[in-house]
Amino acid sequence: MRLSLSLLIVAVLAGCSHRERDNPFDPRNPNTHGGPAGFLALADDGRVDLQWAPVFATSFSGYRLYRRTDAETSYQAITGLLAPSVTHYSDVGLLNGLTHHYRLVYVFPNEGERGTAEDLATPGPVRPWVADAGSGEVLRLTPDGRHVTAARGGFSYPSAIATDVASGWVWISDNSAGSVTILNPWTGTMTTVTNLVGPSTLAVDPTDHRGWVCDESGNTVYQFESTGGLVGGPIDPISTPLGVSLDLNDGSAWIAERGGNRLRHYATSHTLL
Repeated sequence: MRLSLSLLIVAVLAGCSHRERDNPFDPRNPNTHGGPAGFLALADDGRVDLQWAPVFATSFSGYRLYRRTDAETSYQAITGLLAPSVTHYSDVGLLNGLTHHYRLVYVFPNEGERGTAEDLATPGPVRPWVADAGSGEVLRLTPDGRHVTAARGGFSYPSAIATDVASGWVWISDNSAGSVTILNPWTGTMTTVTNLVGPSTLAVDPTDHRGWVCDESGNTVYQFESTGGLVGGPIDPISTPLGVSLDLNDGSAWIAERGGNRLRHYATSHTLL
């Protein structure tokens, strides 16, 4: 009887402990550690966008945000009390290239501030994109490379990517699908060029917004308009065109021909120089 009673007490105590640790404000909570969950500082051009997960509780007053830069030794509050329903804040007018450290805390009616989440960001003007062939996605990163801010899936095997630095449009070679996709990240619209064999490396001229595409498996190089239209005819035969780079002074293209073990130079008219 004593043994059963002891087991019952242990079970009740264990259950209480588990319930306490489900509390998002509990420092022993394995997911939140007592601080705001999902806190991210996303760098952009001259700004940092801060976001965090909502808390479904009524026992706290809200949040407060703090910031310090690498040039400072202490945090300073950058907001007053933010309501519990707030889950994002934009810190604007920042100096590019300078790392900013952020701290988000809970504010309680009688206890003041408690629980901390931290992240850092370095704003900048670039908009880097990467192709993740394994996941079939292209990803936009923050300028500091710390976080993914956008993902576009539906690709078979995105093997290469290039950005038009003037328009911001993104060109993606989908090697397995035999296609090239031109993505307008501002609107989300995509134009796809099909009937290629195995496109790989590409390069985009920011002056005329045309893209050069190495169809490596097809032993051909193409030039396309940003609308997907073919410029002139294909440049072939080129034995395994492995890479292409553009001279931005005259728009000519340098093409690495792996099969021919040579480098070839073409004018915008596709004539060999």
